[in-house]
Amino acid sequence: MAKIRKELPKGNILYPDSKEALEKNIDKILGALGLAMRAGGLAVGTEAVTQAVDKGKARIVFLAENISDGTKDKLLSKLVYKEIKYILLPCSMEMLSKRLGKSGNISAAALIRPGFEKIIFKCMDTPTVNCTNIGKE
Repeated sequence: MAKIRKELPKGNILYPDSKEALEKNIDKILGALGLAMRAGGLAVGTEAVTQAVDKGKARIVFLAENISDGTKDKLLSKLVYKEIKYILLPCSMEMLSKRLGKSGNISAAALIRPGFEKIIFKCMDTPTVNCTNIGKE
């Protein structure tokens, strides 16, 4: 049986100065993710995110806070191995699905096109983050 990861790996996680900044700006962040999706720059769902990670297209991965332990462990193992940054969103799978206009529960999404991470960081009020080193060109 696979070992379930209880703690998130700290080296790959991206947060602004505090989780409160994410909570304060979650509506802006989800709106920016919706914009990225409409522009074809977002992989949505665990399977699509896994494929994007495997193909080296995922730039930043977003996880819903109530993602299952098994799915979290599967994704985090890949993210750590591929050295891809992720953000644990302070929202449920239901809220993420609704804001992206998808039915069912979406537990993960990944930015797959350059440029959208700058919009996300602007929404999080973190202009000091160097976006040029995120993801693989």
